[in-house]
Amino acid sequence: MAFQLVLDPDLGVGAGRFAAAWNERPACRQQATAQVAADAAKGYDPLGAEMVLLIAVPLLVNLASNALYDLIKEALLGAGVRRRTRIVSERRPDGSELIVVTVGEEGRPGGLVVE
Repeated sequence: MAFQLVLDPDLGVGAGRFAAAWNERPACRQQATAQVAADAAKGYDPLGAEMVLLIAVPLLVNLASNALYDLIKEALLGAGVRRRTRIVSERRPDGSELIVVTVGEEGRPGGLVVE
């Protein structure tokens, strides 16, 4: 199972740096390996968002959303992101799930704000 993760360019971290930070952390790597997607977030963001694929370990595909968000936060910190972030999961028409990580804004409805 693969989770598709889209990183807002305003975060200041590219897909390669995020993937490296994820794969360097044992807690993250035990749940999934990160790979830079070959195509950049098709159909999501014309402003240059980059996509990372998190390939889940087969026995751990039922990872709870909150646990996954905590691991994403850990990898973001490891990649040098110190900004307030927002993590939102979106169900796509094909049934897949897209996890979108953006810069958090005060008063913006929806999603999970991670500091």
